[in-house]
This record gives sequence, structure tokens and C-alpha cells, in this order.
Amino acid sequence: MDIQGIGGLLHPIRMQILKVLAKDKELTTRGLAARMPDVPQASLYRHLRVMLKDGILEVSQEKQVRGTIERSYRLRINPFDEIAARMKRLDKKELLDLFTSFMLAELTDFAEYLGDDDHPVEQERLGFASNSLYLNDAELKEFVTAMTSVIKDHSHTEAGPGRRLHKFSFTVIPARSGL
Repeated sequence: MDIQGIGGLLHPIRMQILKVLAKDKELTTRGLAARMPDVPQASLYRHLRVMLKDGILEVSQEKQVRGTIERSYRLRINPFDEIAARMKRLDKKELLDLFTSFMLAELTDFAEYLGDDDHPVEQERLGFASNSLYLNDAELKEFVTAMTSVIKDHSHTEAGPGRRLHKFSFTVIPARSGL
């Protein structure tokens, strides 16, 4: 997977597809749509095409269903392992490109959210913040482990009545000395 493919995974719909397929292992487009009811079908097909092209997904089987071909998809690679391995080998330009993709995905998601008149901003739980903490390596590791644990504790939830998808994004950037 190249740097553009890694950056493409930052899109929330693609992250949702990854999460569903990591859990269910193999699903048809109809099965994915049932588990992701908030995603329009045209968007789902578009993201599946991109993920196939980037080598993240593969078609595991095809069968004829009422005059059309129904495909089943599965993960070809574990992209999270791939990203973790690549992060250690990226040069500064690649890191900047990846971070730029991350920030553009955040801006795009926020702009789409603000354009959604069905959910008035003043009635939502919306927030963003930047915090700085003085931590040594052990404390930073403990903090990241605790944050990861909280996310894992809630990652089993699925789409359903009364539930909306919420995106949480985190960035850890060591500050230069003296700042």
C-alpha cells in the first residue's frame, strides 16, 4: 500500500468498512449496507472501488443473483498493521503528506457535518480542543494505552436506533524544546 492508499483510509466511511469487515470477515455489498445504514449506497460502492484499487480489499466470491453479479468482499491486508509498520519508515515529506491527508479528511468531515441541516449544530455534542501535557516516555505510553482502552471498550457498538456515528480523532505531536 502506498502513501496515498494509507491517506485514503482516513475517510470515515472507509474506516467504517474496515471495522465491519474486520469483525464479520466477509460480506456482500448488501451485507455491508445493512451494517452501515447511514451510508448512501452510491457512496458505499465508490469507497469499495477505491479500497479494491488500493489493494486493501479483495473480492472473495461472485455469484449470479437475479440477473446481476453479487460480490462478497474481505480484507486483503490488515491496513492497521501496514500503517504501523510504514510509519516507522516514512521520510519527513511522506509524513507531512500523510498528515495533510489526515487534516483534509478532518476538514471535509467537518464541512459535511456543518452542511447537514438535519442536525442543528446548537443541539449537538460537538467539540474540538488542543491540550498540551508534559509527559515522559513512560507516561506518554500509559496515556496512549488508556485512550486506546477507552476506544476499544466502546468499539463493539453497531449502527442502530438512537445511535449515530461519531468520529474521534487524535494527534500526538512532540513539541520542540523551549516552546
